[in-house]
Amino acid sequence: MCIPAYLKYLSISIITLIVIFAYTQYWYLVFIFGFIDFFIKCPKCHKPVIETKNGGVSPLRWYICDQCGQNLLKCEVEPDEVTNKRINKTA
Repeated sequence: MCIPAYLKYLSISIITLIVIFAYTQYWYLVFIFGFIDFFIKCPKCHKPVIETKNGGVSPLRWYICDQCGQNLLKCEVEPDEVTNKRINKTA
């Protein structure tokens, strides 16, 4: 069973927010979950989901990869024709 990259990212982010607001004495977990976010990668270009085109970090992500246009709600890699159409429509 495959869990899409976007759902992995969202679940780690929600857990991080819960730790911040509910369990303030476990602040070190925020850093651990934040570190885990960098290991969630796009299935097509293998760039971290949290990274933007400019190389910065954005905690608020959309379900489309900024680098290649892959739909992060899908586990399988989309063909280049599909992602190129998506990039051209959103740009």
